[in-house]
Amino acid sequence: MKSFYFSRSYVLLLFFLVVYISISYAQTRYLIPYREGKLWGYADTNLKIIVTPQYDVADAFWYGYAMVRKGKLFGVVNGEGNEIVPPIYDHLENCCYSYVTATKGANKGLIELPSGKIILPAKYKDLRTIDDFYCIVTSHNSVSGVINLKTGRWIFPMAYSVNSEQYPWYSATNSKRTIYFKIENGKLITGFPTKPEQKQIIVDATPPVEEMLETSDSSFYYQMPSYDNIEVPRGMGWLYIVRKNGKSGVYSIEKYKEIVPLIYDKVEAVPNSHFKEFFIVTNEGKAGVVTNGNKVVVPLVYEEIRFVDSSAYDSVYIAKFDGKYGIIKADQQLLPFRYDNIYGWFSVKNGFVLYQKNKTGAFLFRRNKFLPDILVEPKYDAISSFRMLQLNNFNPSMPYMQEGNGKIIVEVYQDGKNGFVDLNGKEFFKN
Repeated sequence: MKSFYFSRSYVLLLFFLVVYISISYAQTRYLIPYREGKLWGYADTNLKIIVTPQYDVADAFWYGYAMVRKGKLFGVVNGEGNEIVPPIYDHLENCCYSYVTATKGANKGLIELPSGKIILPAKYKDLRTIDDFYCIVTSHNSVSGVINLKTGRWIFPMAYSVNSEQYPWYSATNSKRTIYFKIENGKLITGFPTKPEQKQIIVDATPPVEEMLETSDSSFYYQMPSYDNIEVPRGMGWLYIVRKNGKSGVYSIEKYKEIVPLIYDKVEAVPNSHFKEFFIVTNEGKAGVVTNGNKVVVPLVYEEIRFVDSSAYDSVYIAKFDGKYGIIKADQQLLPFRYDNIYGWFSVKNGFVLYQKNKTGAFLFRRNKFLPDILVEPKYDAISSFRMLQLNNFNPSMPYMQEGNGKIIVEVYQDGKNGFVDLNGKEFFKN
């Protein structure tokens, strides 16, 4: 049996690493946009106000930062709730790496995150980044230079005309000279662009006539049965929905046979990108789902069945029973039949929008059996989106976690105003 020896320095390193990670996690908290009246700030998950409502807009956090707007001007707050870029800019846009382009009128500048340090004041006509740390800066009189954003050093002063040449080369030209340069492995290299050698390759894909004659086989011939009507399902060109004598079934072109017999009043294929063969079938007003060989997946006991994008993969369907809608997984019930209507949420994978008594809720089916499905009962005028918050949304140095380890919030609308709700029904808004 092998024995392992850990040196004292290794144990100390491991100890400090654990302490560092623990402290980092302790210093990172979830901040959720919080609205009071018409003003926005941020609260933690216990509804403790961290940033007093003072903004007209406060976005959710993303990789350590959140955009805020006061009046028509934008700024940035960090994961601790500190305002690192004051709201004095007409527009802020992610530029490269950890920089944002800041616009004031017709002027542009560059700000570093997380420090909020102004690398380039907003006085330039245009900024074009090369790689992560180099930027072509152009003034309003069309004179350009190149700056290393990491060091703050000007590689070419504002005295050139900088243009793109043959990729990845650029040229910097003034009245005295032209310098060609490119960025390679984070370093600026000067030289001369060279054109790659032109090679013309002609490929004759036509096999010899003798080979074609040897491989051709005209001895097999199959005649498909005749039907009253044939329909090709969307995205499933190897199948036919066929109809004869008032009954419908499914014919497989690949297998030369009917894989669903002609016994149903109606057959509808479930489109999918997984090449799975599922069909919503109806007989005498009752709907169910069958697959290849007429194997029943969902029994024919429902008044209506609707598929969503993931139905063929998860066997999850919207169903109607006794005049009300619910959600089923194969022959199991995921949501009871008590809703006035349910639709698939096109912008949220495995998401459903619920309607009941003119109010809206949502349901999110999660494939992972260790994660509970998410239900927001209908009590809002409208629901906009689910958002998964991870610790690295507030501290970029934190590792990304797998699904289920973050916190999910839902954006809702009530009385013409939006706000956020967590999965325990806690509302991050007032009035």
